[in-house]
Formats: sequence, C-alpha cells, structure tokens
Amino acid sequence: MKKETVKKKVASVPKDRPELEQFAAQVREAEQKIRSIGEEASKKIKRHEDEINEIKKDAQGKAKPLEEEIDRLAAGIFIFAQGHREELTENEKKKTVEFMAGDKIRWYFPPPSVIVEDEEAAIAELKRQGLLDFIRTKEAVDKTEILKDPDKIKKLKNLSIDQAEIFAIIPAEMGIELQKGKRKFKKVPL
Repeated sequence: MKKETVKKKVASVPKDRPELEQFAAQVREAEQKIRSIGEEASKKIKRHEDEINEIKKDAQGKAKPLEEEIDRLAAGIFIFAQGHREELTENEKKKTVEFMAGDKIRWYFPPPSVIVEDEEAAIAELKRQGLLDFIRTKEAVDKTEILKDPDKIKKLKNLSIDQAEIFAIIPAEMGIELQKGKRKFKKVPL
C-alpha cells in the first residue's frame, strides 16, 4: 500500500525590512479579503434567515387556529375527566385511561422539586436550624489573589505561575492580531 505524503508549505522569510513590511501588508490584504468573503456570506445568510422567518411566520399563522382548537378540546376533556374521575379510574385503581384509538389521559405526580424564594434568607434559615448538609459550599483557587503575591506559592507543587511571550502580527484597521501558537497563527480580537 502506497503511503501518501503531504507536502507542508515552508514559510517564506522576508530578506529585509521593506520586504517585511510588504509581507505585513499582504497579511492585512488577505485578512481584508477574508472579511469581505465573510460579509458576503453573512448577507446571504441574512437573506435566507428572512425567508426562513417568513416561512415560520406563515406556518405559525396556519397552526394558530389548530392550537386554539386543541386548547378548547383539551379543556373539555379535562372538565369531563375531573367530573367522571372515579368512573374513569375505576375508583382510583388506575391512574391512566386508554381509549380505543390508543389515546390516553392520566393523572400523575411529577418528581418533587425544591422551590427557593429567597436564597440568602433560605441559607440563613438552614444555618440557624443546623441543616448544613443542605448548603453547598464550593471551594476554588483564587487565581487573582495569587497573581497579586506570586512569591507565596513558589514552593508549592500543585501551583505555578505561567507567562509566555506572544508574537503577534497586527494588521492595520482590522481590529485583530494574529498570535503565533504552537502550530499556527490564531486570530484574536483587539
């Protein structure tokens, strides 16, 4: 089986300052072309989004009378079912009633949920009652404080300070910089 080889483009290196500036200008021009392509794509997407929104609006308009009919029928089903609950559930022996066509109605309780009206007051109340198991405490390393006094963590094994120099190309009037990463340049907004 023949192994495919992928040729990697080798970076061109400017030979002097004028050529360096020319390379930077070419980066800016290429970035401008990319933006232009993106803007054109955005315009096309916008046109299609407008069409999609019109289709959705039309479908919603057609569905609205049907939704109103469902609401009317569901309200009638509920009123009848509540009035005939004992008969339908065979004196509460069952919670689900199945009809001949396969449709069903049922009464059921969803899983319980906790409602917290005022979290601060609820926490204070739990503390007063000694119910600390119901209070979640999250511990995290305060990186901001460490950066204010990095010498204090120098001897620690699991913490260190990292700072690496970044090389960046800043094309004029683009609002971005191209930062050199491990494998390629990445665009970062300014």
